[in-house]
Amino acid sequence: MVLAASGLAGVAAAPARASSAPAGVTHQVPLVLAGLGRATRLGSAPAGGVRTLGVFLNRPDGAGEQGLYDAIYNPASPEYHHFLTPAAFAARFGVPAAQVSATRSWLRGGGLTVDTVAAGTGYLTARGTVAAIDRLFRVSIGRYRLDGVSFVANDRAPAVPAALPIEAVVGLDSLHKFSVPQGVTPAGAALVRPAGTRPASGSFSGVLTPADLWSLYDQPAADQGQGETVGMFGEGDPTPVVTNLRLFEQHYGLPRVPVRIVYTEPGGTSAYGDESGEIEWYLDTQALTGMAPKVSRLDMYFSKGLDDADVYASFSKWATDPQGPAQMNASFGECETDPLLNPVAGPLSQQPYGTGLGDDLEVQLGGEQILRQAALEGRTLFAAAGDTGSGCDEAVAPVVGAGNGAVIQPVPEVGYPAASQYAVAVGGTVVTTDGTNQGQRQSEVSWTYTGGGASYFISEPSFQKKVAAVDQDCLFQPNGSAYPAPTVCRGVPDIADLSGNILGNGYSIYVDGNLSSEGGTSLSSPLAVGMWARIQAAAVARPGPGHRAGLGFADPSLYAAARTPGTFYDVTEAETPLGNGAYQPGPGWDYTSGLGVPDVAKLISVLVGRMPKLPAPGRAAAGPAAVCRAIVTSPAGNATDPVDAQLGDDPGLDITSATLSATTSAVTATITGPAVTGSNPASGTSGRDLYVLWSSGSGAKATEYFLQAHFDSAGLVTVTSGSSSGTDSAYSYTPDTTTAATSTISGSTLIIRAPASELGHPGAGSLLAYPFAISVDDVGTPDVGGSPYAGEALTADEAAMPVPAAIPAAQPASSAQELNQRLNAPMTTAGNSCAIQIPPRSCISIAYGAGSLSTKT
Repeated sequence: MVLAASGLAGVAAAPARASSAPAGVTHQVPLVLAGLGRATRLGSAPAGGVRTLGVFLNRPDGAGEQGLYDAIYNPASPEYHHFLTPAAFAARFGVPAAQVSATRSWLRGGGLTVDTVAAGTGYLTARGTVAAIDRLFRVSIGRYRLDGVSFVANDRAPAVPAALPIEAVVGLDSLHKFSVPQGVTPAGAALVRPAGTRPASGSFSGVLTPADLWSLYDQPAADQGQGETVGMFGEGDPTPVVTNLRLFEQHYGLPRVPVRIVYTEPGGTSAYGDESGEIEWYLDTQALTGMAPKVSRLDMYFSKGLDDADVYASFSKWATDPQGPAQMNASFGECETDPLLNPVAGPLSQQPYGTGLGDDLEVQLGGEQILRQAALEGRTLFAAAGDTGSGCDEAVAPVVGAGNGAVIQPVPEVGYPAASQYAVAVGGTVVTTDGTNQGQRQSEVSWTYTGGGASYFISEPSFQKKVAAVDQDCLFQPNGSAYPAPTVCRGVPDIADLSGNILGNGYSIYVDGNLSSEGGTSLSSPLAVGMWARIQAAAVARPGPGHRAGLGFADPSLYAAARTPGTFYDVTEAETPLGNGAYQPGPGWDYTSGLGVPDVAKLISVLVGRMPKLPAPGRAAAGPAAVCRAIVTSPAGNATDPVDAQLGDDPGLDITSATLSATTSAVTATITGPAVTGSNPASGTSGRDLYVLWSSGSGAKATEYFLQAHFDSAGLVTVTSGSSSGTDSAYSYTPDTTTAATSTISGSTLIIRAPASELGHPGAGSLLAYPFAISVDDVGTPDVGGSPYAGEALTADEAAMPVPAAIPAAQPASSAQELNQRLNAPMTTAGNSCAIQIPPRSCISIAYGAGSLSTKT
């Protein structure tokens, strides 16, 4: 994980002058970028530009909420572990319906569209044009530039009606956002040994598998999370995440965990096209289920982006979802608000490569409200502690940034939500195992770049009050006001486990269809979620007298259990003499590893008692029962030639969708869109080619196959089938010269069918993976569905053949690989069915697609 450098001006940024407030407004929400005066205003933001805003409403009884929280997590209270449902919370603590309705009416009356409303959390999202937002909130959103960075921002604090309980508005500028890690990929990924092999003796500090960690962290074989639901927060297109999860499960012989995708904002799947953070979501899901492979379901809460308003919408959706899991993961974060330093740092503290001094959640504590609600409902958010040591991203270089697992930042500071008193912060460790048994720990030390330290602004939660090592005083409250002196502040992390390092230690996952490895505290946090799910499964099976099922928010239980020796492996040494910058590990709790590394079996023994008999895991959700068919789609109108602007768009080459289906006797592909019925190939070309391609086999034995239709300049169509193979610098495509392939055109749909004997003789159970479609004039512009190549032009030489479905991971740099790295485009899939397993063995659909073929460097 890398903490987002997305700062927020605190109260020090000051509300606008009273003279700017409209009549009837008695307060202005203090949200304006600190140091904005240092930037050059370039003019007003485009009036028609649309922004999504988040609006926090003040819940009426915060003191009552905290009092009930204290009772629910006090073993001596009659309320102990009597968790609320979302409906009960809303009825008891939610914003009154009349106030929610009045706020919604005010937003709509100002020309905004209200997208989501959660009375329980008191959070709303709304969209509107810049012009409408300017009028409604009495601000002027302008275009600014500073140090080569362009952004938009409001010039003053937004004004709101006195009668409405609005305490915060987010989304007025383009700098407040979370970010995902760039990836801590162990350089020694090759240290992964072939399955079933072990060295004769010695130590192993390479890439570990799920089974290694089951043993290493003492996870009972009888308890693999049965009956529990786990979840994670992500953004963009979730389809390739499921794709790689299925490959991971298949490779390690794990059950297929049913997946529920929760789109947390309106707009349909077409609004979820971002693929930039996919590797992070691959890691989260495969670490979660790798630790608890028999959970009943994995919930993926996905937002359209990582702007603060979007992320809070996901948090709110989870807290109000009656089906929401009891344990969730967040592998992103923002540095804490600093009301004193933000104005000095200036507005670029909000950039992903900026100083990172601040976040939107803490000033008004809207995020704390949402997470406290989750805790009252017996839910736990696990959050990565960060990958830049004891400091956030203060020392940076433009574009390159502060690094991720490469630079210990000089100013000690922690991130949010890891700093929340209602979240479990997870730090990172580096593991060395017995070379003959990778599940046997030789050593486990704190990672040099693990996040950890003291919050400056959130006071010590009750579960840390008896921990003497949590001893750093708060500077002041998030809104800038003083705490009573002395007030000890929250310590981070709470626990730690494997993060690995950039030298070769890490966790084995699938990335873009290839076995790879990743690390960082973005690994540590979801691993902890999976381990906690096992503990929860035991607790649910054996609830205490009069208690609701489960242990609820994890931190009070973890800190109570830590008083029993052996429940945690005490991390007392650091990977290097640097510690994590400002802090060193030591006996007991410390600011690099918290309580230490969980021993799952011993925690179950202490928190639950004798291991209960757990229910048998439910059967994994089956795929479509009839025909297995992959479906890929490509955005309309994206057949363009960005390489040669003179050529411009070519609507006649557009593909809107394609399918691939198969039996043991034949393979059938369809392509739909103007590329089928559009104008004849352009003059001077040798024709137009439409392909559907896929991969069959695995590893070095994988082969790409294709069905092709060629349109000549007169519109005559000929079809063929064939295969391709790759070398270091070129790909050869071999057509079947005696093909029996046939084609028909129905409206705008082309159907190509060929005997399976021409396409590798795929038998029952064979997997046809990574299907995609491409249309290209032999000199001109391609359009692709279901691949990373949509809307990009190929050179004249490259246009004579289709782009391969995958580039071997070991391939040296070449023109083909450079092309693969350069091309990236959105696509979506339908029906969770973008790879197919040929019947009759089982008609299982596996979700492939959404750019899952991009090469990682």
